[in-house]
Amino acid sequence: MSRSTLKRLGIAVAAGLIGLAFDLWRQGSTAPLLFGRMVTLPVAILFGPWFGALAAIIHALSGRGIFAIGIRILPLEAIVIGFFARRGRSPMLGGLMVWTMLASTLIAVPSFYGVGYLR
Repeated sequence: MSRSTLKRLGIAVAAGLIGLAFDLWRQGSTAPLLFGRMVTLPVAILFGPWFGALAAIIHALSGRGIFAIGIRILPLEAIVIGFFARRGRSPMLGGLMVWTMLASTLIAVPSFYGVGYLR
């Protein structure tokens, strides 16, 4: 592994741990605000989708209960945003696509997210 790859890996792990600390700090709230994304998404934009996914996985470990689905969604978001940034496209467009897809599946199949009982 080259020196720059190790440095990027270290930054990704550090950003994930900082994001985890931010979200654990806000653990008493009803729903997590995901402040840690402020730290992990720039890793995906600057260093690529796989380093961003690593940071997002570490950050998503703070999810409890119904919010544990973040372990699957946040790395996917980081990968899509990282690929958009690599291709020279707007990372915000990639995030919009991920969250639009998530919202549409939440409307179509709410039981997949454990909220089907709200009908």
